[in-house]
Amino acid sequence: MPCSQVSWRFPSFIPELMSSPRCLQHVYQSFCTFISLFLNTFLIYLILYKSPKKLGDYKYLMVYTAVFEQVYTVVDLLTEPTAYSYGYSFVVFRRYNATWTDADESQVLIVTWCALFGSSMAVFGVHFVYRFASVQPSSSVFWNRMQAIGKNVLVLCAVPFVYGIWWSIVCLVYCRYTPGTYQYMRNITKSLYNLNIENISYISAVFYVDDPIDGSIHLNLGSWIALSQFSTMVGSSMFCVSYLGYRCYSKLSCQLTMTSNQSKLATSLQKQLYFALVGQTVIPITFMYFPVCVFVFGPVFMVEIGVVSTFLTHAVTLYPVLDPLPNMFIIKTYRNTIMDMWRSLKNGAFCSSHKHRITVETVTSVATTMRQYNSSVVF
Repeated sequence: MPCSQVSWRFPSFIPELMSSPRCLQHVYQSFCTFISLFLNTFLIYLILYKSPKKLGDYKYLMVYTAVFEQVYTVVDLLTEPTAYSYGYSFVVFRRYNATWTDADESQVLIVTWCALFGSSMAVFGVHFVYRFASVQPSSSVFWNRMQAIGKNVLVLCAVPFVYGIWWSIVCLVYCRYTPGTYQYMRNITKSLYNLNIENISYISAVFYVDDPIDGSIHLNLGSWIALSQFSTMVGSSMFCVSYLGYRCYSKLSCQLTMTSNQSKLATSLQKQLYFALVGQTVIPITFMYFPVCVFVFGPVFMVEIGVVSTFLTHAVTLYPVLDPLPNMFIIKTYRNTIMDMWRSLKNGAFCSSHKHRITVETVTSVATTMRQYNSSVVF
């Protein structure tokens, strides 16, 4: 066949595959995982080798957070969870048919993903506890104990493990399959996703159940216990973020106006860390706290969220990608390192291009001279 008649056709199954919501979710999560692993690895390098000396033990807490986010994003990719809020219930499920896992392994992944979400609530808070302990003077027995806890990095690193175990137990005990909620969840997955409940692993909370005898609505006690545990977890995290964050800012403002030039350097670092922490708080509030609270508390008040709730998993996936950025660009030494690397990369590329251009011009000039010489010889 002549080359002019050869035409390559896009395989017909590719557009159908790429239009599949499940495939698009996989592509999106894979992309976010790659970016998150790269950014958090680079941040770990900055923390270990480019941190100011006055950062102290806090850098280990920062490394701990970066490693946690790497683990979180990998588990998120492996799990590929789908969250949906409908009526007076919410469900987080994973399709395990046509995957590398069976039903039990898929259930482990779902619970692990939920446990890491619970741990993330503690990760947000422990940073503010440490910052508070490092700037707040001891004024009472309570604050003395708070300082002792806040300055112990090992204790702070253990808190997210406690939260993760706590939330996984809640999910296993109160959000698993029950005869009272099975039929309700079966109808939801079939009508909304055309999935048989036998082909998915899930955790769910149904806050109100219908009495099969008289049709009346009753409270589902297990789901309400899970909600109270969730509220305690999120509430304690928000307390550390809001109240302790405000106390840190007030103390740092006073220190900045009262200290000498030498101690202003240390206070300036504290303020950089504080604003980096504020940036790292705005991101989870936007991409985790707010959407998850709407997702969980909507069914309690019988507010129909519907399709909007599917964006929850996408927002949670984006969180580890954005979270390293405040530290990288607000802390001065990290920012300067990044700018130096960018300048070196830019100058190196420019020099390489410049040398290549000079070489090409030289070769062209030599070739022209040789042609002129040969022409003169012939004639």
